Amino acid sequence: MNKETFLGICDEIALQANKPLGSTDGERDKEIIAIFRCSATGWQWDVYEAGETSCGVTFFGKVHGFESELGYFSAEDLASSPTIYLSASILGREYMV
Repeated sequence: MNKETFLGICDEIALQANKPLGSTDGERDKEIIAIFRCSATGWQWDVYEAGETSCGVTFFGKVHGFESELGYFSAEDLASSPTIYLSASILGREYMV
């Protein structure tokens, strides 16, 4: 899958998820709307919110890498990953990027 297709899928998440940025503030048990996984590094990004910003589609979620932490990350950052082994589970559909 090329970068443009991946970014299109990220646009779809932002439109269909109905979880705009900031909408889960204060929620204890957040619903995961998308999961991105990198099999080459073992990292995983659990997406709780998605929205359009001046930088394109931005996500809020939990990143499981060297440590687990909450934060913002962009679709552009994920698309620029040096690995092609990125899979995603989005709104009940599986994608291999």
